[in-house]
Amino acid sequence: GVRVISASEPISDNPEGALVEGIFEALDEFYSKSLAQDVRRGMYENATKGLSVGGTVPLGYVVVDKQYRIDPLTAPIVQFVFESYADGVSCANIAAELNRRGYSNQKGKPFQKDSFKGMLRNPRYVGKYVYKGGEVVLENAIPALVSQELFDRVQRRFERNKKSPAASRGSVDYLLTTRL
Repeated sequence: GVRVISASEPISDNPEGALVEGIFEALDEFYSKSLAQDVRRGMYENATKGLSVGGTVPLGYVVVDKQYRIDPLTAPIVQFVFESYADGVSCANIAAELNRRGYSNQKGKPFQKDSFKGMLRNPRYVGKYVYKGGEVVLENAIPALVSQELFDRVQRRFERNKKSPAASRGSVDYLLTTRL
């Protein structure tokens, strides 16, 4: 029961007006889908060049002219997180230490123990650019913040911890914890 009146596209109430309105709607839909396709193509082209395609910039980096650059203010945070986790420090203790030092995440909030799971698995920190789940993969397209050896140590620790996901939830140490 709502009537839409357009100042730029005057459409009459007669049957011809309904036809004109339908044509306008089809043209608008075509334009919208064509524009979306052009944007996706542009993002893919930028990705093949290792350029930023938008989204949240990983901690430790800044984007300058669509290129990833190391952020001298936050890069040490990333390196500390990787080194600490590889050395066996828990995510909760890493977060507590960073908060104690006065650091905050990209949103300006204190770090939490879950703040690092995505970071520690992100291949961009070793210079690998991955777009759309592996559709585009470029080696050394981004300045590396951590060495491949350190990144691999962190991934091995993730694999070891994955084998006993409930080990940290129990309040009692049972005889077969982490073995069964």
